[in-house]
Amino acid sequence: MLLLMLAGCSSQTASSRALWLRQSLSDENAYWLARNPAGLVDKYEAMADDQYDYMRGSAGTWLADISRVSGTRLTTDMLDNTEPILLVGDAHPENLSTTIPGRFISPTEADPIPEIALEIIDLDAATYGPWLLDLRRSATSLRVEAAPLSGCGTPCVEAAIASLVAGYTDGALGRDAAPIPGSIIENLLAEAVAEGQAREKYRENTADTIFADIKLRTDLTLNDSGVGVLALTAAEAAQIERLMAAYDGPEGFRVLDAVRRFGTGISSRAAVRYLVLWDLGDDTTDTDNGIITVRETIDPPLIPGLFAETGDRYYDNAQRIEAVSALLWSAPDADAAAAGMTDGALAFKVLTWSSWFQDADHTDVIEDWEDGEIDADDFAAMAGVLGHTLGSSHRRGETATGDATVTVLEEALAGREDDLLVEILETSEEDWLIHRRDHAIFRELLDTHGPLLGAEQRAEDVP
Repeated sequence: MLLLMLAGCSSQTASSRALWLRQSLSDENAYWLARNPAGLVDKYEAMADDQYDYMRGSAGTWLADISRVSGTRLTTDMLDNTEPILLVGDAHPENLSTTIPGRFISPTEADPIPEIALEIIDLDAATYGPWLLDLRRSATSLRVEAAPLSGCGTPCVEAAIASLVAGYTDGALGRDAAPIPGSIIENLLAEAVAEGQAREKYRENTADTIFADIKLRTDLTLNDSGVGVLALTAAEAAQIERLMAAYDGPEGFRVLDAVRRFGTGISSRAAVRYLVLWDLGDDTTDTDNGIITVRETIDPPLIPGLFAETGDRYYDNAQRIEAVSALLWSAPDADAAAAGMTDGALAFKVLTWSSWFQDADHTDVIEDWEDGEIDADDFAAMAGVLGHTLGSSHRRGETATGDATVTVLEEALAGREDDLLVEILETSEEDWLIHRRDHAIFRELLDTHGPLLGAEQRAEDVP
């Protein structure tokens, strides 16, 4: 029914949608427009080129849309009398990452293979809201990811969403049965071991020199897509020096080098991002060396109607990132290097940058699908792992009033697994159809109004 409605939209309706979408995306990205309009242009270009990347870059607009007074898209009896809980914020498949808990120094080939965990590692969007939002967003992201997979039609997609919901319910209710990983997850784990032991990221990004004077490579510069690293400006060098002076690393921690990184991420494409090379003081070897990423982080997308209740919970985004990581990760030291820091009014987060940390890029999934290395069962299995990880994260969290979420989840879910699946299948299908239409409108808006959706003058007026 919805597809017919969308296909039959009048030109006036389409025009109204375009006006709303342009304003919503501009509002969502107002910070980046003021801070780094060139970076916002890059973000919009990435979103225009790929429907999955459009989804990643428009979480705030999605939340605004399903919360609009003019619609009923958020209304569901699955949320009756439930408190807001701590959400992951954007639990799409690319946010599911391998980690090595408790290991500040990454193991090498000479070390035993460590325990590898799976976490929703990027918590930039973590905030408080209805528990159902994270699951619905995950299901929609599966539909977006499945769209380019030839032969993955309705049965394939719905099987993946059923696996997601079943995994989520098990995790949220504390059921320990581990889901079958499938080839996507198995390949991810194998890649973490193979590339982690070989220290591929480290080897590819450090200059081949004596250990006492090792540096990060800047000779690679930026490629045609604007991806790469550059040497620091004087202002950037001063900023990273201030940040690292406040970083609580292990004994002997010292900074050897730093560079500015460009062209990565989608939602955070315009953020200031550094790579920092460090060691623990031994000049005779680089086995005590590693790399961290230091990235600017901003307020999570606003869930309409909930800011007054939860908006003042954290002093700043550095404190928020540390607090939500401690709650939502299966181990507080899932990334032993993780930290939040501030530099004046700006907040930054630190994460390990190592080959032991791997995520299933959606373009790799497409390639493996086309090569016949994965199939619908693998896709569904990956969805189940994502769901179980998300549900377990929710169970570890807390409500907006600081209580445990266990009671909220058990009261909402117990005996209602079938109702939940129907809810998620229906809402994610609606979201997917609107997402597909909005992506086409977004591309037209860029063609019509320019690379900043017509906000160029506003950017020029910012001192």
